[in-house]
Amino acid sequence: MVGSVLAVCLALLVGWPGLAEAYGFDADTVPVPIMQPGIIYQATATGRECRFGEVYTTDGRVKGLDLVVLEDDQRFFPVYNLATVVRGEFLDAHPEIEEVLTPLVEILDNEVMVEMNMRVDVEGDDPALVARDFLVDRGLVSAD
Repeated sequence: MVGSVLAVCLALLVGWPGLAEAYGFDADTVPVPIMQPGIIYQATATGRECRFGEVYTTDGRVKGLDLVVLEDDQRFFPVYNLATVVRGEFLDAHPEIEEVLTPLVEILDNEVMVEMNMRVDVEGDDPALVARDFLVDRGLVSAD
């Protein structure tokens, strides 16, 4: 994973020693510039400030900037899967909400999230319109 890395950009240094231990490299021998998370995408894409960086796999800039996400075969980073969260009292009062939310969990996978995030982050589309288009395209709401 590391090879001849000249610089590494990470949003947070908190996990750097653990990442180094998981992948078997000396964290103290690699320069680590600290950058805001949003800057890492472009800095990695140009290759000047960063050779690789910590990114969110569903961020639309990954696809928009043609970045490659490496497999975390050591399972260092946690997996962030979609989950619905509803207050118990609300669900008790409106049990039909489960029928509305269940299809979202089934169809809103990483690829769909990347496409929607790319429309917002790269193409500049309004998030509300992107969400509406998604729901209409999947037949979950009407366009009226």
